[in-house]
Amino acid sequence: MRTNLLRVRVIVILCFVIVLVALGRIQLLERSELARHPANRYTIAKENRVKRGEIFDRNKVPLAFWTDSGIRHYPLGYAGGHPIGYSSAKLGSSGAEGWYSSQLLGQDGALGIKNFWHRLAGVQETGYNIQLTIDANLQEYGYSLLGGNKGAIVALKPKTGEILALISSPGFDPNDLHLKWDDYVNNSDNPLFNRAISGTYPPGSTFKLVVGAAALEADPNLLDREFECPGYIQLEGRQLTCYTTHGRINFMEGVAYSCNVVFVQLGLEIGEQQLRKQAEAFGFEQDVLEGVPVKKSGLGDAPLTVNGLGESAIGQGKVMATPLQMAMVTAAIANGGLLAEPVLLLGRAVPGEDFPAGSLNLAQTRVMSRETAEILKEAMVGTVVYGTGQQAQVAGVEVGGKTGSAENPHGQAHAWFVGFAPADSPEIAIAVVVENAGSGGGLGGPVVRELINYYLSSLQ
Repeated sequence: MRTNLLRVRVIVILCFVIVLVALGRIQLLERSELARHPANRYTIAKENRVKRGEIFDRNKVPLAFWTDSGIRHYPLGYAGGHPIGYSSAKLGSSGAEGWYSSQLLGQDGALGIKNFWHRLAGVQETGYNIQLTIDANLQEYGYSLLGGNKGAIVALKPKTGEILALISSPGFDPNDLHLKWDDYVNNSDNPLFNRAISGTYPPGSTFKLVVGAAALEADPNLLDREFECPGYIQLEGRQLTCYTTHGRINFMEGVAYSCNVVFVQLGLEIGEQQLRKQAEAFGFEQDVLEGVPVKKSGLGDAPLTVNGLGESAIGQGKVMATPLQMAMVTAAIANGGLLAEPVLLLGRAVPGEDFPAGSLNLAQTRVMSRETAEILKEAMVGTVVYGTGQQAQVAGVEVGGKTGSAENPHGQAHAWFVGFAPADSPEIAIAVVVENAGSGGGLGGPVVRELINYYLSSLQ
């Protein structure tokens, strides 16, 4: 009898410990994530007693503010629907309105303490105003360039990782969300889906930049080699083709002309382990943007077959990447091999006060040697000067770029283009993907060209 009672006591104590550990985990580790969750009833209830903070862009242009009639207004409309989002007691929240809700509702810091006393005194609570890294004008212009096509654009500052534009098309207008909600939900183009951070696509030939980085790191003498491209390469029981026969070709030309044979051969030589290591250094298989639910990019499950590795080396097979991920790859190359951690939240301030200057916490990681980055930069400049990316040329500006056409089993190929400028001191890195648009240079190149020209002109 005593033995049974002892067993019961032990079981009860263990259950109690398990409950305490679970509660502790929720309070200590998952508190912030749960507070941001759009279905959190506490957050929704808090909306009723807190004046939500307003949202501004990097130049202090309003992105979400209260009108005199007490209505939340979003000036960018469709162009800003995805990064700015919405907040609704009925529909939940998305975008910055959801990602940074704890700050917009003043739940932490000095304002959190102040709001506690306001709550006890029956005084209305207030939230922080927040400042995003987004450039409102670039965001709006980039959205217009996609012309309603399904796709996405991500633009970064290479040196700091600041997200200048986070564009997903088609978008939605948060100003009339309640009126058009059913139309958005039932639209086959899925305008509520954020393609910039949640859409994963085969990156096609833009992934050759990752393979190129891995190959150059493994073989410093790679530039001395020549390859033979007969228009195809034989793998185990199949051929992977090139879009033309390049004949004798070196690495720099292989990038500029996007030769599949060169990169399949390099992928097989460096092997799966080294390729995965390089991809992970760029951010594949990682959480890449703090506080924002970005879908992870990846190479698929290991191990890869020989055919699978060959396909991966040209950005096909099981390789999937978000536009944000490919913008990060481009930015790291532009920044001399240093990957700046992406940033969307620039700062916060109590209403009525200015945003603090210089509050950006810069975090950089070396993902390749400076020498490797400089070689890839030169090859990408060649791509725009004489290769497949000539559509991205900007008068008076040296542009680096890489095209990509990602095979799509459900229709025409997705068009990719990644680029940066000016080549000698890059101020912007861009990734563009347009669904079912065919050649990357054909539609993506002009979009990158116009965005680079627009942004650099704004800096003058």
